[in-house]
Amino acid sequence: MSGGDSFDDLLSTLGFGRWQLPSLMVTVLAMSQFSVHLIGSPLLSAPLAFRCSILPLSLRWGRRRAVVGACAVNLVVVLAMALTPLYPLLITLRFVAGCSVMAMLVPAWSLTLESTPAGCRSRVGMLLGLPFSASTVLLAVVGCFIREWRILLLVCSSPILILLPVAFMTDESPRWLVQQARMEEATRVMHKALQQNKVQLTAPLNTLMEQLIQESKATSSGASHGSSLLLSAVRQVWSYLRAPAMRTIIIVTPILWFLQSCLYLGVLINANNFTSTDPFLYLALSGLMEAVAIVVITPLTGYLGRRVMVWAGLALGGALLMLELLVPEDSGYFWVDWLLVMLGFLLVAGAFQVNYVYAPELFPTETRARGFAFVNVMGSVGFSCAPLITYVLAEYAWWAVSVTFGCAGILGSLLVPFLPETNKRPLPETLQDVENRQCKFLFSRRKRSQRQRQETADCHTNMTPLLEAATSGLNTPESPHCQKDQQQVQSTDNVGIEHTPGNGNANNSVL
Repeated sequence: MSGGDSFDDLLSTLGFGRWQLPSLMVTVLAMSQFSVHLIGSPLLSAPLAFRCSILPLSLRWGRRRAVVGACAVNLVVVLAMALTPLYPLLITLRFVAGCSVMAMLVPAWSLTLESTPAGCRSRVGMLLGLPFSASTVLLAVVGCFIREWRILLLVCSSPILILLPVAFMTDESPRWLVQQARMEEATRVMHKALQQNKVQLTAPLNTLMEQLIQESKATSSGASHGSSLLLSAVRQVWSYLRAPAMRTIIIVTPILWFLQSCLYLGVLINANNFTSTDPFLYLALSGLMEAVAIVVITPLTGYLGRRVMVWAGLALGGALLMLELLVPEDSGYFWVDWLLVMLGFLLVAGAFQVNYVYAPELFPTETRARGFAFVNVMGSVGFSCAPLITYVLAEYAWWAVSVTFGCAGILGSLLVPFLPETNKRPLPETLQDVENRQCKFLFSRRKRSQRQRQETADCHTNMTPLLEAATSGLNTPESPHCQKDQQQVQSTDNVGIEHTPGNGNANNSVL
């Protein structure tokens, strides 16, 4: 049993209870800060949206310290934004605020998923999108009453005052500690988790943690501690690119996030044309629609899996945006146009939320935070392209926006089958676990294909005598048609004997 399987078995025994609540609250509060910085520009009078790259804070710091550091930076930056009178400085601080929000969201998300048992991971990950939807609606409501953007910024950013002390009380990810071979800290965290969740293990905890660390060391592909940080990063990237399964994830996942982010924010901005020019109503409706999408798709994800939901959301959402072109502009069926766009946004928003659960599960623990940050960077690039498509292309062709976003959804759905399914499966700890997962997936698919071919061949073998008889006009002795024809021939012969002229009895019967 690999390290990943053993740790997920340990989490399954631990269950989901009181110990996971602090990390869950950290992620909820971090998600509540995301809306005011991502889509709050219409109310905060910020004409330039932030687009940031993510520093790998959790490479040596861990999940908890990265969240605490990002929270502290965000608190200072928000206060400076509310006090500065200079517009260039305000834009610079806005950029830093965006970086700090993403820097605390990515490790917080990884911390929660890594501490959640596999059976609950799908529901927890999906429902974590509701704080973003709720904060979006709340931002619109508060913005109706507070029109001064500085005060609105301070009020909507106030949950950071709760997030910072809660992050201090949250334990570090034990999965990450095991991967870093920090046995004493990992054992202390798991002992606290067992006490708070009121669970007892059959085997000694120290022995189990030592076994997990040894298995993680045996399968780890990391560089030696004597190497420099840059050289270690280069070696690790090269080892990832040489591995087939990891290479596919590194190539496909960023493209998928670029397309879905461009589609998500593009439809979100363009949806304002179908609802109202009132920014408060626009934000409230967008948050409400996303909440509905999360509630509807969450139970389906556990049964159908990640790949099916992402594929269906992007493909159907893109198709609905293409169908919107068929509705005449000046006709009385404007409600059809509105319905197609809103339903398309629901599907895209649901797929986007599933991908927030799906993407971290694709990467191993040793690089999960950095991999998730990397795909978020590509998503930020997609966010930056969405306004250009919405406002610039619309000036050249009326159909360009719908066609571009529709094609983005359909193209993204075509990339999903290249990624493995992760639903109800253990999180990979190392690069070798990722490769083993892909080998198991390919083996099961090849075995299923061989079984289908064997069933087809058996069916063809059983039908061969009948097919040959049907094509040649002859019947085999085993064929039921042969027995029927023989009975007909025998009946005809008997009739012929009875009507033969040389037979007297036959003549008498005829007479």
